[in-house]
Amino acid sequence: MTAQNGPESAPERPRGQAAGAGLERVLEAFASGRRAVWAWVRGHGLTLATVGAIVGAALLVLSSFLDVVRFVDLSGELIPGAAATRQGTGAMVVIGLASGTAALFARWAEHSLPAFACAVLGGIALAIVLIGDLPDVTSSGVTSGKLLGEADPGPGFWVELCGALLVIGSGLVLARLLAIARRQDR
Repeated sequence: MTAQNGPESAPERPRGQAAGAGLERVLEAFASGRRAVWAWVRGHGLTLATVGAIVGAALLVLSSFLDVVRFVDLSGELIPGAAATRQGTGAMVVIGLASGTAALFARWAEHSLPAFACAVLGGIALAIVLIGDLPDVTSSGVTSGKLLGEADPGPGFWVELCGALLVIGSGLVLARLLAIARRQDR
């Protein structure tokens, strides 16, 4: 203890070093959390991929009951008449049921071929969305009732698109994880 500065304390660190040490602790906490999350995902990867494929398949089925395209006039109001909206196709129901069944069968049989078939079905659904629905969603002009209008994407379009992408991604991940698991069992 000195008379000028009171009780002796720990030597002061420059501010930059203190901030750097605090940042180091925060980054280390994030790194350990990231490692814990990835360990959990690795342990449950097959389940996550299967659930993802089933959710994507359910979205494809749901999209057939929602409006894919809504025809509106220039003020944004729905054009009156029976042809003001167009719902999804029945093909999405078939593709959704088939891809969900393929994902479940792939998991049950522990074989990657049905999971790959699930991804292919998702690719077919994506082709239907991009080739069949996207041109309708972006169209505009004179309607059958001699009104100027344009088409807007309905909720079914986005549900269809998300479902197709989810089925593709989950099917491919499931196929890869099943192939790795099968190779490790040999």
